[in-house]
Amino acid sequence: NFTIEGSRSAAGAVATWLSLKSLEKVDGYALVLKRAIQAKKILESELKKLSCGVVMAPSLDTNIICFFLKRNFSKLSELNKHTLKVYSHFDKNHEYWISKTNLMSESFELFIKEICHENHIEIDVDHLCLLRVTIMNPFFISKESPVDHVSHFSKLVETYSNL
Repeated sequence: NFTIEGSRSAAGAVATWLSLKSLEKVDGYALVLKRAIQAKKILESELKKLSCGVVMAPSLDTNIICFFLKRNFSKLSELNKHTLKVYSHFDKNHEYWISKTNLMSESFELFIKEICHENHIEIDVDHLCLLRVTIMNPFFISKESPVDHVSHFSKLVETYSNL
């Protein structure tokens, strides 16, 4: 508790420095982030084509996708229940790690009203549950990968939506 500033282990600083030195030869982290955002846009485009009715929450130019699967639900409570069911299949599978988030009416009331109105969904609960995917691996869309992750992930979304 009473040490001189800087006398602790420098592991964090060394790891940061080494990462920066390793990536500076190829335009640094900017290239990694650019590739992750590119992968996000490609995955987003594929998800929109699925027959299970993927509805994207508007996003900024980040590597995060938030969505729900509309299908034919007329109530928000039904939609949220289905979203959690799809999430649980991903959680059990461990092939891809996704998360879920709840947008509460007290903070996102206008957004929830707008997205429910656009999709003809009755608001009967105080939150909207979304699936959240964060693309952190710049090799998600690599041609050298033995797996086409965009297609495979999209097929899992479609499959889990129909279970």
